[in-house]
Amino acid sequence: MKILLATDLSLEAESAARWALDLRERILSSERPASLSALYVAPPEYYAIHAGERLSENPDINARQTHQLRDWLRTLDPHTDDIDILLEEGKPAAVITDYCTKHHVDWLVLGTNGAGSISRALLGSTAMKLAHRAPCKTVLVQPEHDTLSATPRLSVAVDFLPGSQAALFSGAHLAHLTGAQLDLVHILHDTPTPTLNTGLVNYLSPQDIAQLTERTREGLIELGVQVKTLYPELTFASHVYTGPTVATLTHHCETQPVDLLILGKKSRSALKDRALGSIASAMARKHPTSLMLVPPEEHLDT
Repeated sequence: MKILLATDLSLEAESAARWALDLRERILSSERPASLSALYVAPPEYYAIHAGERLSENPDINARQTHQLRDWLRTLDPHTDDIDILLEEGKPAAVITDYCTKHHVDWLVLGTNGAGSISRALLGSTAMKLAHRAPCKTVLVQPEHDTLSATPRLSVAVDFLPGSQAALFSGAHLAHLTGAQLDLVHILHDTPTPTLNTGLVNYLSPQDIAQLTERTREGLIELGVQVKTLYPELTFASHVYTGPTVATLTHHCETQPVDLLILGKKSRSALKDRALGSIASAMARKHPTSLMLVPPEEHLDT
């Protein structure tokens, strides 16, 4: 399994590095192979600072940058000499996406809210672009959740649509590797909606909501049973809430000891997702805990 740490050497990138190192150790402890590479992308401004010289054209600059990155990793964990150091040049989001595609990366791990190239402050930032465009599972590490706890708890948002199936089984596989409990979470909308034939507003009564909640819980339990056919040792819990999706998911993460929230994503286009106002985009900005976004075409790891 291939893990790629994208770093700009910021404090937030340190949190991402700790998360990536922790993931690698947990995978290795499960007697599965795991490799970790650290990628630093020199942005276009780099050329002006260094008189137009490219990293690949100046061995001294290349060696100095590699040494700096190696020392940075050693301050986080002295046993990191086996981690591959990668230096690239160009626009970070494009370079990192291209690398993930060419090298079949399984997990891309990013820090967020950094002062460097990786930041969630703007929708057009590197982290947000990668969250939508990366072809693999993408983890946005929240500094307060930079490692999984001793008994991790993972929450998967399930909407019973095909897009969330990849998130569910990716979450189950990660829970299997890390010994985590898996929470299946579904949000019922309590917003009144007009009926198609009359245009009248349709309000759900408390009885309707109670019945829908029970049916939804039964559906989550059925999904849990399917997951346990693959990973019999997993423990899971189901949660059904009513309310606005983003606010309710945020409240769930803040009130439960959630190490990682797992969401399916619909599109690799940041512009399209902004227009759609996707849940994944909103949760990436809210960021109540570390977040893993799973593309719909993601296949179950083997």
